[in-house]
Amino acid sequence: MTDNNKKYSDFLMYDFSSADCCLTISGEGEIEDCKPGESPFFKYECIKKLVIKEGITSIGSYAFDFCTEIESVKLPESVISINKFAFSKCESLEEIIIPEGVEYIGEQAFFKCSALERVVLPESLKAFGDRVFYQCISLKTVEFNSCAPQLLYGTFERCCALEEIELPKGVDEIGNSTFKSCTALKRVVVPEGVKEIFDDAFEGCSSLEEITLPKSLISVGEFAFFGCDKLKRIIYNGTKSEFEKINIEPFNDALKLKA
Repeated sequence: MTDNNKKYSDFLMYDFSSADCCLTISGEGEIEDCKPGESPFFKYECIKKLVIKEGITSIGSYAFDFCTEIESVKLPESVISINKFAFSKCESLEEIIIPEGVEYIGEQAFFKCSALERVVLPESLKAFGDRVFYQCISLKTVEFNSCAPQLLYGTFERCCALEEIELPKGVDEIGNSTFKSCTALKRVVVPEGVKEIFDDAFEGCSSLEEITLPKSLISVGEFAFFGCDKLKRIIYNGTKSEFEKINIEPFNDALKLKA
């Protein structure tokens, strides 16, 4: 991959600079979805920098899967979606700034990006697929910038360096296993408007000490706080009688004991 301006598809070109190990993709339209292991860049270890130019609207499934040496990614504001497994196992990527305009990040798009420490999300973001940041074991900072994506299954599961999270207003539920096994998580702020915390949402958060719960909360699923043995402080934005009306399913003793 040393030739300049090679054709990627009918509407896209790519250029690889060996001087700085930078791959640049330009043109108009989508970077097409690939099947696992079939991206032209799969396991290509020379890429350290990735630049996607304005005009690209979608990062296809598995497009940069297993590009283990990518350290930086620059995305344009023309991108609307990042599809499933797009950057999975990019094990040298330390930071990702998702630009304004992105509305959807697909299933396990950043799965096992083990060096990823910081994620910046845009206000335009509406939804995550399942387990978007699953096993990003170095992730410490998530900046939401007023976006309110739906948190489905396992969004931050096993992000075991994450210590604190303050979810933005507009989120109305916390899905199954969203923060499961985030073993360093100490403090969580759940915003007003959240009605349900689903099964296993905070299961195994063994360092969790403080959580703020909204008055809007009506249901907590099974095992949602199972294994949260260090939970010492619950800040509830309602009365004690209102707290007692919350439907708390079994295996949430850490929560019930504070009622």
